[in-house]
Amino acid sequence: MDAVLVESRVREQIRTLDFDPVQDSARVLHLIQECASDLFASAFIQQRELQSVADLIALSGAQGIDLEVYYRTGATQSTRLNSAQVQNIARTHAKVMTEGAEVALTALTVVPDGKSVLVTLTAPLRLTFFDALPFDPVQVSASARLDYAP
Repeated sequence: MDAVLVESRVREQIRTLDFDPVQDSARVLHLIQECASDLFASAFIQQRELQSVADLIALSGAQGIDLEVYYRTGATQSTRLNSAQVQNIARTHAKVMTEGAEVALTALTVVPDGKSVLVTLTAPLRLTFFDALPFDPVQVSASARLDYAP
């Protein structure tokens, strides 16, 4: 078959499809914009959910006071956090809060300093229809402080 004939048939088929390059390009751009918007919204929501988990873990960890000192002296400004207890409480809360949830933690760091606790969580970014693409994980931090108010 002659190449010119093939080309003319293709052009005729395109014309019969009512192909409008300007309008169709605008539709494609609109679709891309909607997908990007959905991706950003999904990433934002995941980051906020993970931040809520980090906040709750930090607050629960800040309850891990040194009970021996507390029972001996009562609640005073010298009441301190017990590092082992803070770690245990924080890890237990992290396990309970993420068990059966969509949040799958890849890292949990708990750093108590006697008066406060810093929690850092890392989780993979999960985007619908884009699971095969590599994305940086989501990382959030939260801190809570043990305060004494007489």
